[in-house]
Amino acid sequence: MQLVMDSNDSATQSSSRFGNTTSDVLLSALFSKICDIFAKAHTAADLQNLRKLLSDITYEITKYGTLSLLADIWKPKLHRFSNEILPRVQVAPTVAIHIQDVENDVANLIDVLTESLTDANGVKDVQINLPWHLEFAVLCTKVPALPRVRAFGYRKIGRLRNGLEISPENLSLFLPITSTSAEGFREDESYVAVAAETSILQICQHFHITNILRPNFHFAARIVDIVDKPTRGGSRDVVNFRIFDFLDKLLIQSADNLPYVVQLGLMEHLYKTFRNMDLLVLANASEIMCQFAQHSTGLQLLEESGGMDLAENTIMSKKNEREFEYFGPYLMRMYITLARKFPEYCILKCEKVILLAGQLVFDRTDHSAAAALEFFGQLASCSVAGKRYLHNLILSTGERLIDKLLKLLGRRVTSTSGKDSVTDNSIHVLELFVKRIEGLEPPTDSELQVISSLWFESMGDKVLMALFQKACNPFKDVKLPVLMVFRAMADQKWAQIKFREEPGLIEYLLNRQAEVDTDIKQLKFDVIESMVKSNSLTEVFDSVTVVRLKEYVRDGPFYMQGQYQVAFEGGA
Repeated sequence: MQLVMDSNDSATQSSSRFGNTTSDVLLSALFSKICDIFAKAHTAADLQNLRKLLSDITYEITKYGTLSLLADIWKPKLHRFSNEILPRVQVAPTVAIHIQDVENDVANLIDVLTESLTDANGVKDVQINLPWHLEFAVLCTKVPALPRVRAFGYRKIGRLRNGLEISPENLSLFLPITSTSAEGFREDESYVAVAAETSILQICQHFHITNILRPNFHFAARIVDIVDKPTRGGSRDVVNFRIFDFLDKLLIQSADNLPYVVQLGLMEHLYKTFRNMDLLVLANASEIMCQFAQHSTGLQLLEESGGMDLAENTIMSKKNEREFEYFGPYLMRMYITLARKFPEYCILKCEKVILLAGQLVFDRTDHSAAAALEFFGQLASCSVAGKRYLHNLILSTGERLIDKLLKLLGRRVTSTSGKDSVTDNSIHVLELFVKRIEGLEPPTDSELQVISSLWFESMGDKVLMALFQKACNPFKDVKLPVLMVFRAMADQKWAQIKFREEPGLIEYLLNRQAEVDTDIKQLKFDVIESMVKSNSLTEVFDSVTVVRLKEYVRDGPFYMQGQYQVAFEGGA
């Protein structure tokens, strides 16, 4: 059936208000043509024609600046367009590529038209008839064949809350829409799902909704119903990931929702993946737990819902099984996050995992071992307590854990044969081990510098020479991590003495001609600037070297010495 909009409904009543602007008759005619073609478009030529009409009507609307359209005339047109025309659009596979630009143009047109609606006195319709605009946006989210229009609908819902008074009346309009928007988590197109998530978070933030997950709210029931359901295309773990990513953002916004997450049993949906041991799903679940572990409310949720016990038990029970190589790094990432964000928690409650991480580093060379080594590096670099703890931790054999780690690290850094995950990660972890913790008072700072010095010595007397040789390597991916180690060491007196005593190292750092890459130039500058700014510069280096270092910093990272050509009389 061909659907054509009325082109002149009371047009003469509104055209007189435009003065020299585009007439309503012309806009109505163009809009009717758009509706007509949309109702029957099947070919790329139809879509090309549609794009031209969309361009024409957009030009007519915007060429004289802000336009006003009489709401009583245009709202029925728009409602039928979103409720009858757009839902019937069917995109043939042969024209799927061409429809994307049309979708964007349609969304833009709808946005301009709805924003232009006014009453007879020129008052914007959205200010006096918000429910209609919300209903219209919701209709746009349900257009089956046009995902970009659906994404626009969700974004429009979020934008409509801008500037609104926080009142029971307005809240009663938006709260039910959060449940409707939750359906966006099941979208196959990720940008539509993101638009739906963003609109819900915007509504919660604007109206200070701190209990959106309260069990007697329809939204909470809807989330429980959706989690672990497949997308319309059939992917279950994608929906799971989106729901829990949303919960994480919601908890950051409002920690008051934390007990409701536990009450609803939502975390059980996440943890059941550990029983199934599907590697891909388990990796996603571990990634979600890693996100939760980045903030205190998320960590509290993992604790209260049993997630931390589950993670520890899974690692301990599966450490010797073959599949651990595949999912172990994902679980270790959560502990790496904890070491970076909450090192004291690791010290107090993760002793089993710390000891297991040591076993992984000593017994394996795969990604699990590399992740375990990273865990130790983060624990050492992010807190005083973490560094002291590692320095003093004694194994059941009577050895210090750090001594074994440092010897292994020294062998990896100086090795010239063989490549594995642990070796690839060793220089980065070395940087973390010797990194200075900023903002400490002198007594504590001095103590930790002594520890860093002892650690560096324990790695062997050839480590600095090996690093220097790698820094002279012509390949950027080899030079960068080494210069980052030098930068981490450069403001510490013990390291400056090492630099001074390593033949050629200071000359290499001061040699501007050795590098052409801007990243390398910047890093070398950072190393020298750190030395110059340190209190120990004049204690370690002679006056000539101090002057050269300061001149280097004064000239900046990308200074180029001028080249002069002298012309001689009679020269060729």
